[in-house]
Order: sequence, then structure tokens, then C-alpha cells
Amino acid sequence: MTEIQESTKSNLWAALMEAQASITGVAKDAKNDWGKYGYTSAEEMIGQCRKALLAHGLAFARTHWDITNDMVHSHFILVHAASGETLEFGNLMQVVPSKNPDKSILAALTTVLNYTLRDLLLIPRVEDKQPEIDNRPADDMLASPPRHKSMQRPSAAKPSQIKPAPDWMVLGFNMVLGEKPDADEYTKRLLGAAEQKYGESFGSIADLPEDYLLKVFEHHGWSVSLEQETIDKESL
Repeated sequence: MTEIQESTKSNLWAALMEAQASITGVAKDAKNDWGKYGYTSAEEMIGQCRKALLAHGLAFARTHWDITNDMVHSHFILVHAASGETLEFGNLMQVVPSKNPDKSILAALTTVLNYTLRDLLLIPRVEDKQPEIDNRPADDMLASPPRHKSMQRPSAAKPSQIKPAPDWMVLGFNMVLGEKPDADEYTKRLLGAAEQKYGESFGSIADLPEDYLLKVFEHHGWSVSLEQETIDKESL
């Protein structure tokens, strides 16, 4: 979150603490048919957060939003109804290039609202005895392939024949990283798995092969058009 204004608004902070204490997690209510994993929809997250806030005398709203350099900047306000104390702040979300710009903007607005509420109420991405709230199964693309004695890496470096992902695809990959509770750790695992697969070292997402990123997008339910240079969520 950004632009949080300092204050000593004790009534608002006390009510927010009570709201945070009242909600420990949000159950999975949806299923990804392609990946066969359960996840918490944005609608469920927003609905449960709304209940927690209202139950403790807090009103929350997005007052307005604007777009600059493919980033949606949303402006929010939290109000303690009884005292009139307020807290205003903003949050940013990238708009992924798409053949349907309106759909991409709406997706960014929904995503930023979802994560802003989750951050505001400190809702962990975990459930009782579960590793993560979306609880997707082990990512086969991140699992290191079994190594056999007959498999030997070349002793001398050869010119790479790998086609790197284009800049627009690398930029759009931030939407996948935004779905991860620890984007840095996921990136390390992704780079490590790519090294095992291609036998080359990759320093960043921008170095990854085009075909590899395409598979990762597909695994997370994103549809990529190389011809139109667009990335669309298969279902919002």
C-alpha cells in the first residue's frame, strides 16, 4: 500500500485491530478446472472482508482511480463511522496488455481491491494445516527432473539456441508473480527449474525462454497470443 497518512486516530485503529482479530482466513470457494486446484475467489475475499469491517463499525471504499503508464492507481478511504476518523491511502496494480483493454482494466481493479483488503486485515494465505490458501498441487514445471548417470552436461559452453521471451511477455509476467505469496522465492524456484531443463543459467525472468514462459502462463490460467502480443485471463 502507498500514501498512508500518519495520524493518532485511536478509535479507527482500535476498530481495525478488532476487525483484524475477527478474521483469521478465508476458505476456498472456487476451483480451477484446468489446474484442478481450489482457490479463494476475489468475490469471496472481498465479501468476507466487508463483513469483518462492517461488524466493527468500519466503512471502506474506493473513492476514485486513474491509469498512468499501464498502472491502475486506486484511491481508498477507511472510515470509523462512530468517530468520523478516516484513513486515506492508495495502491497500484499493473494492467496486463490484452486484446480487450476494458477487461484488463477491470481485472486489475478487482485484483488491487482484493489484495488491498487482504493486506488491510492482515489475512494470511493459509488455512488450518494447509500450506497456502489456493492450495494448488505441486507445480510440475518447478520440480527438478530426475537425473541419470547417463545424463552429462556439456563440458564446454555452446552458443545458446534458446529464444528469449519478448519484453511485453516479461512485463506481463508480473501478474503471475502477483498471485504468489512470496514472489522472490517463486522466482528463484522458477529460474532453478529452467536451468535444470535447458542446462543454462538464467539470471532473471527476462532471461527465460519464450516457450518456457508460455507454459508457465498456461499453467496459471493465462492465454497468451504471440501474434497480437496480448495476455488474457481465461476466466475472471
